[in-house]
Amino acid sequence: MTSRTPASGWDRSTRSLPVDAPSLLKGLPPIIDERSRLLILGSFPSRMSLEKSEYYGNPQNGFWPIMERLFAIDRRLPYEERVHRLLRQAIAVWDVIAVCRREGSSDQAIKDARPNPIVDLLARHRRIQHVVFNGIAAWQTARREAPELFRSVTVSMERFPSTSPKHATRSLEQKVAVWARLRTMLEEAG
Repeated sequence: MTSRTPASGWDRSTRSLPVDAPSLLKGLPPIIDERSRLLILGSFPSRMSLEKSEYYGNPQNGFWPIMERLFAIDRRLPYEERVHRLLRQAIAVWDVIAVCRREGSSDQAIKDARPNPIVDLLARHRRIQHVVFNGIAAWQTARREAPELFRSVTVSMERFPSTSPKHATRSLEQKVAVWARLRTMLEEAG
C-alpha cells in the first residue's frame, strides 16, 4: 500500500514531518586530539560551513580572525593547516548539535535537534579542563539539548560572545578582548 500525501502537506508514512520539511543535516566531526586541553562548542555549523566541511567556513565569521590575533593562526592558510595549528595550541572544536533540520543558517531555525555525545567525548579526553561556548545560542542549546553536560562534568564552562557575523553587537576588537581569556585557560590547563 502506498502512502498518499494529504492536502495538509503531511505524509502519513512519516507520521511526524511535513513532506516539504528540510532534510536532516549532519554536523562535522570534532577537531580534537590527545593534546586538547580546551573545547570550544558552537551550536551547529552554518550552511556554508557544511558545504565546505569546515568549522567556521563563512569568511565573515570572526572565529578565524580571532584565532589569528590570539595564536598567530593565519586565517588565509588552508583549512587543514589551520586545524593542525589549532590542535598544536591544545584547542578542540565541536558543536552541541549532531544532527538537525534547518532552513538557512540561523540557530533559531533549528528543529528536531539531537545532541552530540559531549560528556562521552570529555570522558575520553580527560585532559580537557575548560569548555567555552561560542555564543549564547550554543550555551542555551546545550542547556536544552544536553543538560547532562551541566550535571556530570567537572570542567569549567564559560560562555563567550558569538563569533557569528549575525551577532554584531560587539566589534571584532571587543570580541578579541574577551576571547583572549583562552590564553589564560590554556595556561591553567598546563
